[in-house]
Amino acid sequence: MASNRNCSGVLVFSAACLLQWASVTGVAAAPSAETEVFLGPPADSPSSEGVRPLGPVGKGLRVDLPPPPAPADAPSSTPAPKTESAPAPGAASTLGPAVVGSGRDLPAPVNKVIDPAAFDWVPQADGGQATTLVLASPEAKALRAGLLIYALPNAAQVSFFSASDAASPAYGFSGSEINRSLERDRQTRDADSPDPVLYWSPVIEGDALGITLYLPAGIAPSEVRLAIPKLSHITARFLSAATKLPIGPGASEDCEKDVSCYLDGWGDVAPAVAKIVFTTASGQSSVCSGTLLADSDPNSQIPYFLTANHCVSRQVEASSMQTYWFYRTRSCKSKEWADVVPLGGGATLLSTLEHPDATLVRLDRLPPAGVTLVGWSAETDYLAEKVAGIHHPRGDLQKLSWGQITNYATCDIYDASGAAMCAAVGPEGKYVEVDWSLGLVEQGSSGSGIFAGADHKLRGVLSIGEIVGCEQNQRVWYSRFDLAYNLKFHTWLAETSACNAEVGSWAYCSNVACGPCAQGQGDCDTDADCKEGLTCVQDVGEAYGFAPTVDVCEVPGAIPPKLSCDLANGSWDFCADARCGPCALGQGDCDTNSECAVGLVCLPNTGAQFGLPATVDVCTAPPAGACTRVNGDRQLCSDPNCGPCQAGQGDCDSNAECAAGLICAFNAGEKYGLPATLDICELPPENPCTKSPGDWGYCADPACGPCQAGQGDCDSNAECAAGLTCVYNVGEQHGLPATMDVCEAPVAQ
Repeated sequence: MASNRNCSGVLVFSAACLLQWASVTGVAAAPSAETEVFLGPPADSPSSEGVRPLGPVGKGLRVDLPPPPAPADAPSSTPAPKTESAPAPGAASTLGPAVVGSGRDLPAPVNKVIDPAAFDWVPQADGGQATTLVLASPEAKALRAGLLIYALPNAAQVSFFSASDAASPAYGFSGSEINRSLERDRQTRDADSPDPVLYWSPVIEGDALGITLYLPAGIAPSEVRLAIPKLSHITARFLSAATKLPIGPGASEDCEKDVSCYLDGWGDVAPAVAKIVFTTASGQSSVCSGTLLADSDPNSQIPYFLTANHCVSRQVEASSMQTYWFYRTRSCKSKEWADVVPLGGGATLLSTLEHPDATLVRLDRLPPAGVTLVGWSAETDYLAEKVAGIHHPRGDLQKLSWGQITNYATCDIYDASGAAMCAAVGPEGKYVEVDWSLGLVEQGSSGSGIFAGADHKLRGVLSIGEIVGCEQNQRVWYSRFDLAYNLKFHTWLAETSACNAEVGSWAYCSNVACGPCAQGQGDCDTDADCKEGLTCVQDVGEAYGFAPTVDVCEVPGAIPPKLSCDLANGSWDFCADARCGPCALGQGDCDTNSECAVGLVCLPNTGAQFGLPATVDVCTAPPAGACTRVNGDRQLCSDPNCGPCQAGQGDCDSNAECAAGLICAFNAGEKYGLPATLDICELPPENPCTKSPGDWGYCADPACGPCQAGQGDCDSNAECAAGLTCVYNVGEQHGLPATMDVCEAPVAQ
């Protein structure tokens, strides 16, 4: 065994040092877990079933995109290239996710905060009301919608369904579930990220995606503020194989082996492996594989899910995850499928590592009964082990590969294309090399596991591999699970781990060493994080002495304690203070209508009417002609009771909707803490543009042009920004007069 001196100071990834580290820290030298059959969620579990989805309601609002331009280059959507000769020793590709979808920008009126009046609200039998929106993208095999949500009541319900394939599954989510997911994403996003935090709908089959929004009695449509700026246009099918596509059912190499032919030996592992789809802020959707893991506690069944860091490495990606269970044939080489179960709802990112390449998440909704939580081993000796890999190559139905571990290895990514170099080393290597004797792995197999021994324990995560065809031997490299476990994952997977987190810290309740949480404890993400009989309530942390955004386990229906308000009515920010506001009738000082109770408005300089200083702004019933909109509403500046807008307010559509001396700046919302696509009134720059988008000659005016996408009037391509063309008589598509010529992205022929 290495000496203390050799193993201290610098972290050395050798088996000897790991064993020594384990003895010092109290982590078992070779911890493991046993495979369990998942018993399924309780029948009344909201974290597994969500809300009952609704279909289309009323006439609805529909947005139809034109056909997408043909991609100039789509290497991930074409069959993997066949190499004519063996690659250089150690040279490989990361294989990586199989890209199945790309982002498409949606036009007005849905790409900005949608005016509730644009919807057809239909009264429901229970006193609530509902409305439907349909988004269509021709040639899509499936779609996801990216929702930008500013306000959504927790009691609201949002359903997603296919408007072009009635046989496809629908999904229902409560407002509280969506809000919890978004709050988690906002808390963990990179501070310098320019991307908005979107809520991605489940994957919906077909070329038309329907959204039905239901509001219970007592909730007004004006309490919902959302935009839908993006669609993910997906070119792969998930739940049918009507025709063979480059990615999806039937897309893998002919030498891949149907896992259903090996269920007599591997039927304990196959139900733990799922195909996953995830989507980035740009709308790119990709496919990987992953494995449901058991923990060391035989009395718990927490849905821990393992995949690769190069698949999912950020919380926003984990939140977009959709898993597909029992995604295989019904029997060996059968044309019929097993009973596939798609599961939306995303996941909580627990830990991720670049080297070894591995990510551990916890599914937000419980998987279906009959899947397995596979066992694993953190044993440090890998050499010569016979292993099986179970995975979804190119997003195909489940396949099995068989081979042997031949070497420890070190691997580095060395260029932007994902090419890698792996070299055989001693036990300090963070990867192991596998040579297949049966089957292959391909794009989309990334993140899947290898399983060894008579008890089929998980030992590694697929990271890097040569891209070859059936006629060549393939070498691949898997991240070592023992290193990932000892570095990070033991916090959740070890039965005897001590709780080393503080109550109220992020994901405290989902930490197996700390949760499930008792009443008044947080941070939770779902009811499964709370002790039996409790529910996870969003953003009530301040009532329990935590940060305001912490979600806390409470008795259902209980009113959380509210911290004492120590501010005087009328004092600065009284209504904005979470302990005091929102303000009731006659209370101030407010700054916006949102700081007043529902149905009230904030009127400036009305304090004297309520026994307060005259300059105090007070919440009161809206008088005739009062502005009841908030900054960022789509019609704030055009509403005669609200406009013209002052500097920093929007959304405006022309300079005429701004106060004297201001101009309407296109897509300037982000500068003012509003959605990036909002147009905002602001002081003009030097050499100001005195025209408004849509004015004759706007794009030709050097102070205004060249025009961006959706702006006009243009007369030639030279008056449009680089890459855009001037399209004749399309103004109506952009909220301008029908005869207006507008700059648009060119459509490939």
